[in-house]
Amino acid sequence: MFTPQDLIRAASRDYILGNVSLEEQVSFIEDQIADPFGSGDTNHLKRLAKSVSSQDEMDEYCQNFITRLEDVYPHLHIDISEYESHLQGFFTPIYKFFVRSASHIMYVFIREYIFSPKNRKMLVSEYTNTKMPNYPKEQYGKKEFYILITKLPQIIADIFSDGVKLKKFIEYVDKGSDGPVYLDALLDDIENGYIVDNGVVRDMWKRYRDTDQFRMDMTKLEMTITKNLIMPYLEENNMLSIRLPHVEPITDETADEDSDDE
Repeated sequence: MFTPQDLIRAASRDYILGNVSLEEQVSFIEDQIADPFGSGDTNHLKRLAKSVSSQDEMDEYCQNFITRLEDVYPHLHIDISEYESHLQGFFTPIYKFFVRSASHIMYVFIREYIFSPKNRKMLVSEYTNTKMPNYPKEQYGKKEFYILITKLPQIIADIFSDGVKLKKFIEYVDKGSDGPVYLDALLDDIENGYIVDNGVVRDMWKRYRDTDQFRMDMTKLEMTITKNLIMPYLEENNMLSIRLPHVEPITDETADEDSDDE
């Protein structure tokens, strides 16, 4: 729920953004593209489209944005040589996916990939036979979960080490984010040859891993793993009482005893 302060800040931001020049709006989008994991998720493209005088003018801007995006992601190629419609509708899902929502979709992909039992077993297996101290079963339940938590950064790096195809990446994101419509548009563009994947997911990963957002997301992911994997396992195997020792509630009588001791 938004606080009054949140609403005031949003209104102020909207007012400021609504009174910038066309050149400034273009600059905002170029800055977003240059730093997709650190420049915010404001939809500057939508605002720009309301300011331009014609679809032809918008096409020129979109062509410029596409070129800049290919520079940011060297293994992404967007082929519009045979695209016959105006580019705003074509570029919008690309902008949402590779720029505005880049951090969010990276987190969703990693979460969904790890939460697949088959994937998780494969990722953890590399570390299962390595020498490590006895792990606290009362905290983690299974050795698999202990490895997953303690080796999480390495395991995530392993996911991307062999390369993840963009189409497969989108399918995982689609499964874990209630299927935004723009994902279907991206899959269609891949199928039709407009978006050519030469290893763009690795480009995204390299940028994401060096951000503060990645570090915050890893903390969130550890909490999600604990809540959705470890805790249910402990509960199912009657181990919660070991993990969370019972604490006697403080009663009036106990409080009186404490007072007498003083």
